[in-house]
This record gives sequence, structure tokens and C-alpha cells, in this order.
Amino acid sequence: MWGCFAAPPAPGASRIEHGAAHADAFERMMVSDLRRAADRYPDDRAVTELINGLRETNTRFADLWNRYETLPIGRSHKTVVPPTSARSSSTATS
Repeated sequence: MWGCFAAPPAPGASRIEHGAAHADAFERMMVSDLRRAADRYPDDRAVTELINGLRETNTRFADLWNRYETLPIGRSHKTVVPPTSARSSSTATS
């Protein structure tokens, strides 16, 4: 979650590519998943700190968080690009 919204990629690390049509949906799904975790574990300090840190660090996350949107669990498609530029694709269910 932090890597998607706040952290720059580490030098030499693999990166995740989402098709342009899926980037918004993927971010909304991640925020929705975190909202469900926060609702399920309201006393979990690590979850609260993650949410607060992301809201302070990333305006996109803060905007999505303020929507109070809870999306159904769905699928997403991503391409993992290792540092050697070989590609592999997968479909994940959240």
C-alpha cells in the first residue's frame, strides 16, 4: 500500500505496471480494502498509522479515503517488470 501511494521505487527493483484503464480502479480497490481492514480492526495502531501517514503524504490517497467508498472485492491485472526487463503478467483477486 505504501509503495503504491507514497514510496518511490527502490533502485533496481521490479516494478508493477497497470494498464491505464485499470490504474484508477486499482487504487480505489486498494483504498477500499484498507477501509475494510480499518473497520474490522479499529484498535489496530499500525493500520491507523498507515492511514494517517498516507493521508499526509499523498493527496490522491487522501482524496480517495475521503470518498468513503467501499468497492466489492474484484480482480485486477498487472504486469511485473523485473530489473532485467523480462515481463510476466498475472491476474490477482483481492
